[in-house]
Amino acid sequence: MDWTQAKYSQVQLTETDVHIRFVSKMAKLMYPDQSELTIAIASIKSLQWTDPKRWTKVGSLRFDVGQPSARGTFFEHNDPYEVEFDAGQLLAFEQMRDEVQTKMIALRSTETGESAPKGVAAEIRELASLRDDGLITDDEYEKQKMKLLDN
Repeated sequence: MDWTQAKYSQVQLTETDVHIRFVSKMAKLMYPDQSELTIAIASIKSLQWTDPKRWTKVGSLRFDVGQPSARGTFFEHNDPYEVEFDAGQLLAFEQMRDEVQTKMIALRSTETGESAPKGVAAEIRELASLRDDGLITDDEYEKQKMKLLDN
């Protein structure tokens, strides 16, 4: 997959990992000792999504791997696991979020010895389980459920 440009970085999704490359001057200031971060999809506990705000036109996707979030603090923009994107990049990051969620579901099914979910009802049950376990938000659950029901 190609690199997707974010506000301060570039992001690439592979079969097993998410790669974040810190490329802007701002990112290099925020992460001087780190030029790239690789996150194994298997290590992602949940995704935290923020739609672009009306006044800033900036949204974010955070890959929760058990590290404390800096959200709501003075250092909230100093979180290497959170990728900020402009409103014009919304579609690309929605697709990335959905692909990561799909891979998380597949990995979870493999790890528990279950076969991949079959049919829409099974996929909705799996999404409900992820929501109940706190791996996805109610909003993410509803969006994914609607996508399944629309097909």
